[in-house]
Amino acid sequence: MRLQWLYKQTKRRTSAIVVFVVSLALLIPMGLIGTVSVSAAGVTVGSGATAAATGWQKIGGDWFYLDQGVPLKGEQTIGGDSYYFTTDTGVRYSGWRKLSNGRYVFYGGDGKKYNGGKEVKIGSAWYYLEPKTGYRHTGWARLSSQTYKYYAPDGRRLTSTHMINGRRYWFDSTGATDKYGWQNPPQYFQVSRRSVKFNRPAPWNYATPSRLRVDANRNEAVEVMIRRAYEYMGTPYIWNYALAPGQGVDCAGLVMQSLYATGMNLDGYNPYNHWYDPYHSHDANNMAADKRFQHVSLEARKRGDLIFYTGHVAIYLGNNQVIEAYVPRVRVANIFDGGRRPTAIARPFV
Repeated sequence: MRLQWLYKQTKRRTSAIVVFVVSLALLIPMGLIGTVSVSAAGVTVGSGATAAATGWQKIGGDWFYLDQGVPLKGEQTIGGDSYYFTTDTGVRYSGWRKLSNGRYVFYGGDGKKYNGGKEVKIGSAWYYLEPKTGYRHTGWARLSSQTYKYYAPDGRRLTSTHMINGRRYWFDSTGATDKYGWQNPPQYFQVSRRSVKFNRPAPWNYATPSRLRVDANRNEAVEVMIRRAYEYMGTPYIWNYALAPGQGVDCAGLVMQSLYATGMNLDGYNPYNHWYDPYHSHDANNMAADKRFQHVSLEARKRGDLIFYTGHVAIYLGNNQVIEAYVPRVRVANIFDGGRRPTAIARPFV
């Protein structure tokens, strides 16, 4: 009886061991055999039920991408998008990242690297990411044929007025500058693609819209001014007028409107003041003394310079010819017509 009882107990234990081994085999996938444990962000992966996982996993608020239970690290391409995972823990990265070459790229909140060739808003600032690389751009960028923008050393897009390399630049709310490339030195009147505007009653609010290309050089500015002056040919001379072609201008009024065509804001020299303000009724003399124009000698005169006489001003065309508003109407004449002698020469485009 004793032997029979021992036999039954041994059989029961053997059956239990077999059941345990089979159950364990079902729970552990064949692919886990030999997998090495990896520690990331204080969580061990690569062993147990999660060891063979592949894909995105969120652990303790951080995102990882697992390949057979092992977190990816460094730069990776997943589903056609670029990601960066920290090299110590494999945590998915977001924000600005400085590369070994000193350039910066950006990864969004979802970890995807931002593509280049466009402006992006990050936080409250705008940035330009360069084509192909996605690098954060600094300095000037040409975004279209007539759109130039400037990005500060930290990549932020500039707006309003700034001094850059000793020159004053203005940028609108989108970051586009009104002038790129050649510009007058800052102590002189500036040219601009932006049109001059006055908050005055008509017709004294008239200003020729700017025709200047944003990237125009000095010679182009000169020609824009002179072409506008020619559009006044035959316009009647009316003292202290600075109005549209056909309505009337005087000598200073013709100069104002011709310079407005280059976007040059002449401050107090405008049609309203020229008509209503006694000081500005003699703007030819005022301009002749204004240091916001560069002054040169008569012998150094060039096309586009302003030729001053006592109480009069004309625009120099070259070959001793000027275009001027002179009684009875706008005309082309010799610089020394009637024996007159210039008293000053000013250069609006330096």
